[in-house]
Amino acid sequence: MESWLAVQVAPQHEQKVCRLLEYQGVEQFLPTYKSRRQWSDRIKIVIQPLFPGYIFCRSSRSRTPDILAIRGVNKIISFGGKLCAIADEEIARLRKMVSSGMDPRPFPYLSAGQQVRIIREGPLFGIIGILKKVKNCTRLVVSVEMITKSISIEVDQRDVASVNISRIA
Repeated sequence: MESWLAVQVAPQHEQKVCRLLEYQGVEQFLPTYKSRRQWSDRIKIVIQPLFPGYIFCRSSRSRTPDILAIRGVNKIISFGGKLCAIADEEIARLRKMVSSGMDPRPFPYLSAGQQVRIIREGPLFGIIGILKKVKNCTRLVVSVEMITKSISIEVDQRDVASVNISRIA
């Protein structure tokens, strides 16, 4: 059975490993964002991974030796020797946020806070995350618990409603 796995890669090898996985026919996902970089003579927009050092791939346990053999792959996230599958819903949330066109950003991992759901119709409708105030903005934070990483996206507070935690599980 195939499931989503978090793969830890060497620094700045995310795109290279994704291309090699794609070449092997393995479904992969590298969430990215656009970042402005200032040099002394110019400003440039560069594409950065939202979770530096990690990519996601959909694979079965039998294919893990092939994945681990790829140059630039450090390890597949596991605990006690068991691969840690990432829920399809978590990957779907990340894909929805990245493709929304609303400029997601990396965010420090949060494990506590008020959970909310986007209630306004649009590209983020139904996404559940943690509401956080940053400067003068309200941001929705979505976390991938397996790798303790988070991303955030700016939302209007009127577009969210509190979530009853017992309904999420």
